Amino acid sequence: MTRRAGVFAIAWVIFLTVLATGCGPSYSTEGMNRPEMERLADQVFREDRWYRVSLLYTELMFRFPGAPRTDMYLYRLAWSEMEQKHWADAEFNFRRVTREFPNSLYADDAQLGLVECYWRQRKDYRRDVTPVEKALEELAVFYENYPGSDLTDSAEELRRSIYDIMARRALYIGRFYARRDELDAALLYLQEASHDFDSPSCSGEIYLAMADIYLKLGNEYSARNFYQKALREDDLDEDQSEHARLRLESL
Repeated sequence: MTRRAGVFAIAWVIFLTVLATGCGPSYSTEGMNRPEMERLADQVFREDRWYRVSLLYTELMFRFPGAPRTDMYLYRLAWSEMEQKHWADAEFNFRRVTREFPNSLYADDAQLGLVECYWRQRKDYRRDVTPVEKALEELAVFYENYPGSDLTDSAEELRRSIYDIMARRALYIGRFYARRDELDAALLYLQEASHDFDSPSCSGEIYLAMADIYLKLGNEYSARNFYQKALREDDLDEDQSEHARLRLESL
């Protein structure tokens, strides 16, 4: 045996030891052929045993390079890594599917997986929306590359959630400028929140903030219009609703 072959054999033994330790006796792959391993991996995937999923699909690709279902191995490996919050590994494998297997049945799943991967990394919208912005970029790629996908409804749900966060971010910045009497800048952000993101859950708050600014600017017509719009939404609390009603009565 050559030195290189010996190193390979040792690495393989170590990998199988780790696999056995992580999966337990019930998931031993010793002596299994590819179809048997695929059935086991599928079972573990459906059981949401994500660490074991990662090990099994990694072993499948290691033992059977170029297998006909490699695209599926990569997709499920990526999903399991995402579930374990191994973001970089998940992104890498989702992208391998879209780039190496563009005609795969899993290509649109992988592209939407990228959206989901970034979306799950979101932070406080008042501080950083970079992951949300990246999710929105990947969502645009999904719509462009996979029109008519069966996953469009799921994509729309993600889009609404992403838009809601982006609208809240714009509302937050608009209020920040309004408190400092930089009213033109405040209006720009509030108009972005109102126009660029479809019916966010904070629509009433956006309209209320815009109404207050128009009132400060002396534009009573626009103020009245936005107070009325704010009151037609259902996201205002009691104090905000009372504030809008009192302002409207004074106009």
